[in-house]
Amino acid sequence: MAYITAGVGLGVNKAGTGTTYAPIDGVTNIQPPQESAAEVETTNYASARAESRPGLADSGSATIDIDFDPADEDHLYLQSIVGVTKPWRITVPGEQDLTIDFDGYITGWNPNLNARGAKATSQFVIRVTGLVVYDLAPAA
Repeated sequence: MAYITAGVGLGVNKAGTGTTYAPIDGVTNIQPPQESAAEVETTNYASARAESRPGLADSGSATIDIDFDPADEDHLYLQSIVGVTKPWRITVPGEQDLTIDFDGYITGWNPNLNARGAKATSQFVIRVTGLVVYDLAPAA
């Protein structure tokens, strides 16, 4: 089953506790956390081939693009929490609703005030500080 990205959303838990996530308006692109594992080189003189083992897992970062509205209090809030760890939730509606939950902090807030009357945009990166939890639930 493929997911259609209509209705995908991003929310931040402003209080840092509980299960209430304030939706962020104007989101145009979400790249969920890009997880990886380090490779530890273990090759030695007795090795017949290069050898390695997995090292620590890294939950990575999420990259978000928005249509930036300087009058939107949630957009101003995002700029104000650069460097502050918060709970985040990405929602993907479908036959089974997918949620992607993680804690992280914004490492970069990059507004772009385009010329020629084009829309203002911003991109921000959320560095994940722990586990990324994917959860499927039946659609409501």
